[in-house]
Amino acid sequence: FREYNGHVADIICISINVNNYIATASQDSTIKIWHHLTPYCLAQFKHQTQIVAVQWDPFIPDVFYAADHQGVYKYDLKK
Repeated sequence: FREYNGHVADIICISINVNNYIATASQDSTIKIWHHLTPYCLAQFKHQTQIVAVQWDPFIPDVFYAADHQGVYKYDLKK
């Protein structure tokens, strides 16, 4: 069991990729990237609206997708 602190509102969605990176989407309109071995946020992405879903690409470990009520967005951690 590990606790990750960083969001200022409830977490809506969690996704874990094959490299054990965790993406969390919160009601604070942010997505945070974590690694399961460390309690620190590695990256943060801010949206204008609340994210309702986040999912890692099953074939490209550095890519994840996030959705709000307006559409789906692609993120590449290597860019």
